[in-house]
Amino acid sequence: MKIKFIDRCIIIMLASQKIHGYSLYREFKDAGFEISMGNFYKKLKKLENMGLVSSRWEMVNGRARKVYYLTEEGEKKLKSCMENLEKFLFKIKGSIPF
Repeated sequence: MKIKFIDRCIIIMLASQKIHGYSLYREFKDAGFEISMGNFYKKLKKLENMGLVSSRWEMVNGRARKVYYLTEEGEKKLKSCMENLEKFLFKIKGSIPF
């Protein structure tokens, strides 16, 4: 299964923290990503099915929340995600006149 740009960004965001889905969704929305909540959760489920992300129920502020985190395979994929993102940013940075 192909990993798209937003999938790579999810993997990168999960590298530094375990986080429940809605908080992760809010971070993406705050960063300017235009994606519906339903599609965002479909992306998380796809990454789970690929074995890159896992989840478990935890109590967060007294409420049961599904918390997402990278698996060992996800951590391995992280390096290529970072490299691809760096190449992309280098490419677009070179095309923006300052």
